[in-house]
Amino acid sequence: MKTSIDGVTVSLENAPCPLCGGSRRRLVAIKFCLPIAACKGCGLVLADPRLPEAELMKRYRSPGFFAEYLASLHATPASYDREYLHSHFYVPLGLLGRPPRPGARLLDAGCGPGFFLRAAAENGWAGEGVEAAGKAVAYARRVVCVSVREGTFESVDFPAGAYDAVVLLEFLEHVRDPRAALEKARRLLRDGGKVIISTPDYGSLSRLLLGRNWAVLSPAEHLFCFTASTLRRLLVASGFEATGVGNLLVFNTDYTHALGSRRHLRWRNIHRRLERASWMRRVQMYEVRNILRLGGGAKRPAASGVVGRAARMFYGRLRVFLRGDMLFAVAAKKSSSGRPPAATAR
Repeated sequence: MKTSIDGVTVSLENAPCPLCGGSRRRLVAIKFCLPIAACKGCGLVLADPRLPEAELMKRYRSPGFFAEYLASLHATPASYDREYLHSHFYVPLGLLGRPPRPGARLLDAGCGPGFFLRAAAENGWAGEGVEAAGKAVAYARRVVCVSVREGTFESVDFPAGAYDAVVLLEFLEHVRDPRAALEKARRLLRDGGKVIISTPDYGSLSRLLLGRNWAVLSPAEHLFCFTASTLRRLLVASGFEATGVGNLLVFNTDYTHALGSRRHLRWRNIHRRLERASWMRRVQMYEVRNILRLGGGAKRPAASGVVGRAARMFYGRLRVFLRGDMLFAVAAKKSSSGRPPAATAR
């Protein structure tokens, strides 16, 4: 299959599903002349057939892409807002926690300009990153002053068993083989080390209301779209233990390729009403606490009494469709003793 990109004809590539290995597909949408499909074997949503790697890398290495990224994080070509970074990375920093020992090592794959590495270093971690975009690498070294190697996570060699944590923030949806990336992350971890993941949630209410114009559905950039179920299954298939996956109940209503459309304006109006509701704020706070428990192994308090059980049941049903835009996951590498760390699966 071929398509036209900027007037140039490009041959697309087929690939087996990284979760189940299947090749049967159900078409979900066509965007920018590229197909988005769902695997009939396991339900994983993916770009298939997809652009070759050389075409995919052009976007990440373009000056405009990096400029947009800096602006989205309140940064300029010469400076960044330290306090904003700590608030922006509040959830992954909470999942990472304090270093388990002096000199604990962290690897951030697809680290961009190194902002998360800087925030983690200020919490005591000895971090390094890997990033394919040369402009981001130069910025990380010159402005953020963190250690970053240039290249893809798949191509750069790292010492096996050397890291206490591997961080994959908004990363898995971009790679050509997320299972291979997770298997490599597992090899790089010490026994008992953990991987921390964030990725868009295909089950998000934003996707349901915005439809094919939800900006996450972008097959020239996002090769995969995960649900809580497919992400958990992928982690287990990659050899991880104690898998926990949670949804953060936060939305970006303007993250759409059809700004000003009827569906976009309707979703913004619904979101305003949700944000004004006191019960929504309580649910959001409750969900943040639940996600942070994934990193520390703390158990959710049991519901007590008829009222407590009823509230838990209502909450569970509500969250089937009221899902935010982002998934977070924590998974651990099995220790050499043969006993995995305390399970945190939800």
